[in-house]
Amino acid sequence: MSRGRVAILLAVLIVSAGIGVLLFPGAPRSVSVGPAVPGVPLESAQKEPTKGSDRAPDPVEGSKGPIPGLMPEEQKKWLMLEQILASKNDNDPRIDTELKGLSPLFKSTLALQYAELKPERFNERGTLVFLVGREIVNPADVDFMRNVLTEKPCLSVSDCSRPPAAHAGEDDHREMVNETTTRYPQLMALRALKQKWRELQKDPSGQTDLIRQIRETLEEAARSPDPRIADEAKASLKSKGSQAP
Repeated sequence: MSRGRVAILLAVLIVSAGIGVLLFPGAPRSVSVGPAVPGVPLESAQKEPTKGSDRAPDPVEGSKGPIPGLMPEEQKKWLMLEQILASKNDNDPRIDTELKGLSPLFKSTLALQYAELKPERFNERGTLVFLVGREIVNPADVDFMRNVLTEKPCLSVSDCSRPPAAHAGEDDHREMVNETTTRYPQLMALRALKQKWRELQKDPSGQTDLIRQIRETLEEAARSPDPRIADEAKASLKSKGSQAP
């Protein structure tokens, strides 16, 4: 084949390739992709806004969308939280870097979201309790902790309304792990109340009523029908620095 024919053939192939791109714009242009963000689907990672961008994260499937009354900055935080919950990654660093300084309305929305989640969604519910619990500043925050602690005890990981099937002795360790899992939200609430109580006792700053409310909530939890919760609450009440003001 002559050099002229080879050149013509190459030109035809190049043009054909260009037409293919125009006809099939959805076709992948490269098999190479960047590293996925841990805990976030690849599609979400590819759409992550650039640093300094004011663009809100893309909503996830089942998202509530914008929450009435929330400021734009908190709307972005809410969509970010929904992404984190969907990923089931409670170690997402954005929990500690972005989801802080929450307004009372944001926290009340978290409480509503908590109530809508099924009891078996331990991870997600525990994350919501953690977010409110580390910023306890008013009676409404303590009331939410109290509601969590006074919930009907969850009987098993698969179905909170039914006790687990009988298990052999070698499954005892797994059962202990399951017992912690089913109480994850409540343990987060107890930890938060204990921490806040200690902080306020060191520096009450006129918040005697809040300290008293926390103590009364722990006392109620100490009477819980769930032995694990009752024991944890009693330990908090007896711990050093946890005496009534």
